[in-house]
Amino acid sequence: MRRARVAVVTLLTVTVVGTAVVLHEGFSASAWVRALAISGAIAALAAIVAVPSLRVALTMPMVVVASLGLLAVAVVLPPAESRDLFSYAMDGRILQHYGVSPYTHAPAEFPHDPLLAQVGSGWRHTRSVYGPAFTAMSAGVAWIAGPDVLANRLGFQLLAALSVLAILVLLYRTTRDPVVVALVGCNPVVMLEVVNVGRNDALVGFALLAGVVLAGRRRLVAAAVLLAVAASVKLVAIAALGFVLIWAWRHHGARLAARAGAAGALVVVVPYVLAGGTRALTPLADASDRLSRASIGQFGRGGAVEHLLGIAEGEPAHAVVGRIGPAAIVVVIGLALLFACSRLADPTPELVAVGAIAAFLFAGSYVLASYAMWVLPIAAWRHRAGVSRAVLVWSALLTIAYQAVRPLPSTPLDLAVWLTSAFTLLFALTAILLLTVAAVRRMRPLAG
Repeated sequence: MRRARVAVVTLLTVTVVGTAVVLHEGFSASAWVRALAISGAIAALAAIVAVPSLRVALTMPMVVVASLGLLAVAVVLPPAESRDLFSYAMDGRILQHYGVSPYTHAPAEFPHDPLLAQVGSGWRHTRSVYGPAFTAMSAGVAWIAGPDVLANRLGFQLLAALSVLAILVLLYRTTRDPVVVALVGCNPVVMLEVVNVGRNDALVGFALLAGVVLAGRRRLVAAAVLLAVAASVKLVAIAALGFVLIWAWRHHGARLAARAGAAGALVVVVPYVLAGGTRALTPLADASDRLSRASIGQFGRGGAVEHLLGIAEGEPAHAVVGRIGPAAIVVVIGLALLFACSRLADPTPELVAVGAIAAFLFAGSYVLASYAMWVLPIAAWRHRAGVSRAVLVWSALLTIAYQAVRPLPSTPLDLAVWLTSAFTLLFALTAILLLTVAAVRRMRPLAG
């Protein structure tokens, strides 16, 4: 046991150091160096989870020390990969300081604002695509931080860190399993893609986790409210709300499910009405033609192979989405129905929620590694399930792939990192196939 504990401490050290290196160096280091460091950090954590003797040797104090250390590093250091939090900050200032709606006014309309220069150039003309609950939080940060760049950065990083800390506490109280807590608190994906860049996906992850925990305890109205709050941060979380309500109807009857549904509907609809109704949804609709590098929609792109190999640029993203968009929506909805409904017989709703969101992660047109945070805490809790493992592996691969940022690789090592995107796409396709087969097999007895 002593050797196993030494091995666990060593592997946790590798995870912490590898993650810290990427957080510290950012894109000043070459793509292959960052990819190697983050791959080593992920592999070390995976080894602890996969090897039985190491799992047994892992203790909660070890996880707490590593998690708190990573959280501290992720907050202290400036964002290594994304400037999204400054888009949040500008949305908050547009509402709180300028008194107009970020759903109808873009950051570029305020050229003299001190924070505008911090917003990514590609997002300065984009109106807010986030839900009204998060817009209200952004306004709160703006009220506290004012125009100070550091205060705004720390505000959103701390918001993400506190959300992750709340997730860790809830996972511990629910499972008492250090492996489950480590899969979130020591996960390089969480620290690099969520906490360090202050992304609001951590809020969604906490609300979804808390919602399914309460639903499993038959506190369905409170569960629906929390799931609706998640949808009022990012609307896609409404899929989890809908399928958990169907699960509740099946297990606890129509009356209780209807009460929960009414509460959830109020929490989603009222903020959107107050934010301007359809005007609050227009920016989200306008952004629907985006295509991310690791979306399976890349296979519908003219010159897709050349693009993935880094030989040439492919067909413009908006053209691809415009052509395959309706079919992609049908595929996502179909997979969500299949993955979630195949779990409706489960006594608790965790995998219902994971299945509903996993369909979007694997088949959506615009996906980022941070999006996995929506269900990553639940996937960690139920990490022995196939869909949970698929989400955990997919997010790790995508994080490695996104260490390559240039449109075209310039060295063989950078090309190897770039090709991780292609491997991630193939993994997503394989996951869809295997999860579909497994879901159909689970549903056959129900149909009979």
